[in-house]
Amino acid sequence: MFRNKKYIIIALVVTLGTGIFTWFFFDGKLPHRSPIRAKQVFYQIVTNRVLM
Repeated sequence: MFRNKKYIIIALVVTLGTGIFTWFFFDGKLPHRSPIRAKQVFYQIVTNRVLM
C-alpha cells in the first residue's frame, strides 16, 4: 500500500512539472497563443496523465 502511494505522489509531481513547463513554453515561446489556450493544453496534459 505504501509503495502504491509513493508511485502516485511521483506521478503527480511529474504531471505537475510537465504541465507547468508546457504552460510556460506555450505562454513564452508562442506569444500569438493566448494564456487561455495554454491553460487548455495544460488541462489536457494533466487529464491525459491522470487517465493513463
